[in-house]
Amino acid sequence: MNEPKRYSFHFETDLHPDLVRWRYTDEASHAANAHKTFKPKLSDLVIETKLDGKLKTQIRRELLEDILKEDEV
Repeated sequence: MNEPKRYSFHFETDLHPDLVRWRYTDEASHAANAHKTFKPKLSDLVIETKLDGKLKTQIRRELLEDILKEDEV
């Protein structure tokens, strides 16, 4: 079975020296493309870079805050 194409993005954070690769969950990706008023939740973000659990959670929170802040502008 063919896996669907997933678009991933990169995020720069002071918590990790390298760029962090992330993507939306499949459900959130569909909602983001189908609805102009979509606002992601923390659970919609998937960090693909290998990190320990605590750091991954901190980066997801920072990423969500950054996304929502850009959305306000």
